[in-house]
Amino acid sequence: MSIDNLDSLLSGGTKSAKFENPGDTITGVITEVTTRQKTEFGTGKPQFWDDGLPQQQIVVTIQTTLAEDEDDDGLRAIYIKGWGAQLKAFRAAVQAAGAKPEKGDDFTATFTGYGPKAPTGGFPPKTYQYAIRKLSQIDALVGGPAAAAPAAPTTPAAATPTAANPAAEQAKGLIGLGLSDEQITAATGLDATVVALIRSQTGGALAAAAGAQTGF
Repeated sequence: MSIDNLDSLLSGGTKSAKFENPGDTITGVITEVTTRQKTEFGTGKPQFWDDGLPQQQIVVTIQTTLAEDEDDDGLRAIYIKGWGAQLKAFRAAVQAAGAKPEKGDDFTATFTGYGPKAPTGGFPPKTYQYAIRKLSQIDALVGGPAAAAPAAPTTPAAATPTAANPAAEQAKGLIGLGLSDEQITAATGLDATVVALIRSQTGGALAAAAGAQTGF
């Protein structure tokens, strides 16, 4: 059985994210977050603790731009152990984001190195860093800006605002010029559904501004 086929069986059709060397990273928009019992590599046998409780893991599935072949849909599953250093790193990411990861959020996983070997020997465990960025509805639909790796804490005065999605901002400007949805779709490459959403939000903002100027 090939590694690709094993990945497919373990993740229900979704390829596993690959982390071969320290520094390897992957980013994408979350399509699903679930928990699943850990299985033994190579056999698929469910894993249990000595007390009989199942070993649980978090599975974050993300939509990426990766394409290993013509049948590759770009989906990748990231497996996070529900204990130890990996769970601690995941909790840190949740705390930094201020909320649990959800569908539509940006998620980044980075292979940072290796932890100490277990007393019983074997390979040293891989260590990871995770980052969650909560995205707006429009950003999620158009793919959103890629989440950056977690940076060192900074003061509010040194913080800089996040740049808006260029295509979405362009669409807002074209709406203000009176162009139709079809023209905006052709000019920006955005999906018609996204353009309609931007128009509805932009229209509400313009109406509010007009009301403030007229006193209504």
